[in-house]
Amino acid sequence: MRVEEYVDDNLTMENIDEIVTRVKVFIFNGKGQILILTSDGGCQLAGGHLDGNETVKQGIIREVKEETGITLNNEEIDEPFYEIRYLTKNYKNSNKNRMSNVFYSVVITDKKPDLTKINLTENEKINNLSVKYIDKENFEKFVSNFINDTQKEINKIIASEILKVFKELKNIIKD
Repeated sequence: MRVEEYVDDNLTMENIDEIVTRVKVFIFNGKGQILILTSDGGCQLAGGHLDGNETVKQGIIREVKEETGITLNNEEIDEPFYEIRYLTKNYKNSNKNRMSNVFYSVVITDKKPDLTKINLTENEKINNLSVKYIDKENFEKFVSNFINDTQKEINKIIASEILKVFKELKNIIKD
């Protein structure tokens, strides 16, 4: 697994007050399409924060079900292939130093989104979270559309991170 780390002010793990772990998943179907979510003018992969003592796979199963209505099982989820760690000093002016780590995995399934089974957060509802498939060949172009001067900064960051990780994924899964 490739690990990439971004560190504020030479922070070390001894300086970290809290750790937050997130999971993100590239969901491929048999047609070579990738599931993408759009919300609040940006795009994202299915995923989110782990709850309590959840494992990465448990978090992926829960988050994918909540956001897409797709019920996955452990066997459909590959082990993470990429991790990004952010060590952030004074996270959001909280006087806490935070490590946020994001694990990226792959799922290949022909199970279809079922919006009658989703369980969105209030924020996801307000920001009109939607789900769609993009052909693998058009994925980078689609995500690149969210990196422009009209976008919120967070949307540009998320899209840039997706593209960076997708580039690594393409190196791993060469057709």
